[in-house]
Amino acid sequence: MSAEQGPRRLAEQALTLHRNLGNRLGEAETLNELGQVFAEFGSPAAAMTSFQEALEVARAGRA
Repeated sequence: MSAEQGPRRLAEQALTLHRNLGNRLGEAETLNELGQVFAEFGSPAAAMTSFQEALEVARAGRA
């Protein structure tokens, strides 16, 4: 397992749980964490996608 796989797997599991529970704040926070994992391990495009999705979810949760 690479150094990225552990944190990424945990974040993806948390994301699935938050989505299944309808926890929009948790979903946004986890997408942000996932973006940080991608950025730290050299995947800037994936990081940007996660950050943008986190922002969209957070904004939708406030509507």
